[in-house]
Amino acid sequence: MSQCFCQMPSGICFNEVPKAKSKPQRGTRPDAGPEPDFPVAIDKAVGAGGANVAKDVVQIQRGLNHVLPELAGADPFLNDDGIVGPMTLGAIKKFQERNFGWFDSRVDPNNKTIALINHYLATQPVPNAPHSRQDRVARALLLLRTCGQTIFSAETQLRAVLPHVDAGTTPSGVFGKIFEERMALLDRHFKLNEFLQKAPVIRTLITRYTDMRSVIQASVPANPDPEFLFSEFMGDEPFVLDAHGSDANAYTFMGGWRQRGQLHPPSGRRLDRIYLCESLDRTSDQNYEQVVVHELAHFVSLLVPPITDLGYGWINDPRMTRLSATQRVCNAQNYTTYAIECRYGQRNNRLGL
Repeated sequence: MSQCFCQMPSGICFNEVPKAKSKPQRGTRPDAGPEPDFPVAIDKAVGAGGANVAKDVVQIQRGLNHVLPELAGADPFLNDDGIVGPMTLGAIKKFQERNFGWFDSRVDPNNKTIALINHYLATQPVPNAPHSRQDRVARALLLLRTCGQTIFSAETQLRAVLPHVDAGTTPSGVFGKIFEERMALLDRHFKLNEFLQKAPVIRTLITRYTDMRSVIQASVPANPDPEFLFSEFMGDEPFVLDAHGSDANAYTFMGGWRQRGQLHPPSGRRLDRIYLCESLDRTSDQNYEQVVVHELAHFVSLLVPPITDLGYGWINDPRMTRLSATQRVCNAQNYTTYAIECRYGQRNNRLGL
């Protein structure tokens, strides 16, 4: 089973799927009656030609009741009686026709219709919400692009030194000074000088950072549609806004980038996702950046050897300085501190952890 790496506001990662702080408030229709389980899930098809198991029908009826009318939710409300009659069939048909331009009056497990119901329940306006979904999407879009530039800075510096390390040479003149500074930075974060074979280590780092940048590119299209961007229930983008009210900054699963479409059995969460939680919205841009890069390191890790959590804080923190060279190449926080110093220059403390 893949490990979950859940980074809390303290900066410490725990190996468990985060629990919700409290039952999240769904929908804005207080007169709609009982809420469905969230996310809405069914075992058998509901609607025309479906098995129409009563407990599944109830979930669809309650889900459509709590979707806003302007998003084609049930209007009038459906009786959550578990029986598929003309009203329930009509509500499914209306929802599909207005949202997709087609209808079959049927909701299948894990299909587009139930995904959009969940998307709306998670993203439609909530009274007194501290951050609207539009605000969260806009900030995530901006800062993920910033993270991509930071990761690219690390990748660029690694690619620049690799040919000389391979050849055992040092450039002359001003390029020699730059080369020495870049090698010193690598040694500061990864104790590169302790490795007998340095080039394979650099290649490993390049691969991990290249994968990290690919994850961001897969989540941030050139012309994004903000309405559905970062939705946990629509699309297959790796980064999503957590819709479970999780008491964490972010969480993901070890090697999830290579486990497309697979689920974490106890929680039902997808392994190929990095979940950005609401607590992250209350942090600084600097902290947001380091959380994303840190979780990306876990996400693109091979399962053997894993990139895990062996030390926290900035690179001069005692929890970090005690790590051996081998440990540093397998520690998510070292990937974070190195990338940030490649872009912004060396500093003694950036994270405040």
